[in-house]
Amino acid sequence: MYKTRLSCACLNYAWHILLALGYLLWSYQFSIIIAAPFSAILMVIHGSRLIFISLRAEQGNMICLAGGLLALTCTKVLLIDMASFEILQKVIAFMVIGAILLSVFSIKK
Repeated sequence: MYKTRLSCACLNYAWHILLALGYLLWSYQFSIIIAAPFSAILMVIHGSRLIFISLRAEQGNMICLAGGLLALTCTKVLLIDMASFEILQKVIAFMVIGAILLSVFSIKK
């Protein structure tokens, strides 16, 4: 019934937005030491996956969602997580996120 009212692209957007909100909510349910950097890394991986999905001809509109998710992740890491991270957590989080983004954009290029 919902498929007759909503397009497939709209359902894809809704699914990915709900998943990103789930990452954000999940990051505050567990210990801040592990959950906050892990949720940021999961959000970067999800955004990277959306970039690869957008390479398909019929899914080209997913690049906007991928950019939004990566911007949300960077905002979350810089404004929220960095205030509570220790130095070692900051180094590890930035190294992992940077390595993921470098590998994605080198493959996409």
